[in-house]
Amino acid sequence: LEISSPFPVDSKTGLGIYELKSAIEKTLEKQEYMKEQVSYSKVILHSYLEDIGKEYIFLDEIKAVLEKDNVDTDLLKDGLKFLSERGLINYFGEFPTISNVAIMNPGWLVKALTLFIREPEEKDRFGNPLHSRPEMSQKFIKDWEPFQQNRLIKESMLKDIWSSNGYEEPEVQQFLTDFASLTYLMSGFSLGVGSEVTFAVPNAGIELKADQQYRQMFDEREITGPKCYLDMSGDFDSEVMKYQDKFLAFMPFGFFERLVSILIKEMMSFDRGVSAPVLMNGAAALSLDSVAIGIKKESDLRISVQIENDSTPDELNLVARTV
Repeated sequence: LEISSPFPVDSKTGLGIYELKSAIEKTLEKQEYMKEQVSYSKVILHSYLEDIGKEYIFLDEIKAVLEKDNVDTDLLKDGLKFLSERGLINYFGEFPTISNVAIMNPGWLVKALTLFIREPEEKDRFGNPLHSRPEMSQKFIKDWEPFQQNRLIKESMLKDIWSSNGYEEPEVQQFLTDFASLTYLMSGFSLGVGSEVTFAVPNAGIELKADQQYRQMFDEREITGPKCYLDMSGDFDSEVMKYQDKFLAFMPFGFFERLVSILIKEMMSFDRGVSAPVLMNGAAALSLDSVAIGIKKESDLRISVQIENDSTPDELNLVARTV
C-alpha cells in the first residue's frame, strides 16, 4: 500500500484524519483484490464458525450445522481455504491427513505443541536449562528429564501429555501428530515389528537463541535470517574471510532442527540397518547399515554434514548467504 502525499495528523484535534482516511480509501479502491467478488456463502460460513464458538472444529461438525439450516456444503473446503488465506481461520486443506480440521484459535494449536517443545524458564546451579514439566500421569514423570536430554519421546507419553492438558480426543491427537510431523517438528520411527513408535523432537530441550558471536560481526539491519539461501559450494572459511561483509546471512531459527527431522524421516524409511538417532544440542548422529551421518550446527551461518561410508569420510558445508 503506497500513499504518495504525507498527511500531518493530530490525534487530539482530529486535524488531517479525514484527509488521510480519504486517501487510504482511494488507494485501496485501485488495488486488484478490491475488485474480487466474494460469494455470500463464504461470508455466511464465517458467521457460522463464529457462532459455533469452538477453538477448533471438524469438517463433519461444520457440515452437520450447515445441513441443519439447509446451507449448501458442496463448496465447504473452498470456503475454508478462502477464510484461511485471509487470516480469519487456520485450515490446511492442501494436506489430506490434516484437512479434516479447521482451527478458529491459533493459540489452541500453539499450546498443544509447546507442551512438549518448551523453552527453559531458568537454569540450575551448573548453568543447565530447566524446562518446566507439563501436566502428565505419574508413571511418565520419571521420563520427562531424559526426554529433555535425548529428545526422544514415546508415543504413549506424548499422548498422555496431550490428554492431561485438554487434548484427549483421539482424532485431535492424530491431527496434532500429523501436523507436527508434516512441519518437521518431529519425526516418528520404530525399530522393530510390534515396537512402540518413538518421536525424535530436535527442538525439545534447547534454548532458541542466536549465536551472539556471529551476530556481532554484521549489521543486523541489513542481514537477517529469513532472507537467505543455502550454498553448498566452495570452502566456508575462505569465503568468510573474503566476503563476510557482503554475502553471509543468518539461518532462520529452527532451520537446523527441521533439517535433522527431514534426515531422520528419510533414513527411517528404510526397513533394515537403522539405529535410533542420537540428538544433542546443535548436533545429531544417524546411522544406516555401513553409512554414518553426523550433522552439526557450527553457527548461525553454517551447518556441516559428515558422511562416512565404508570408512571413507566426506564433508558437506551448508552456508547461509544473502539473497
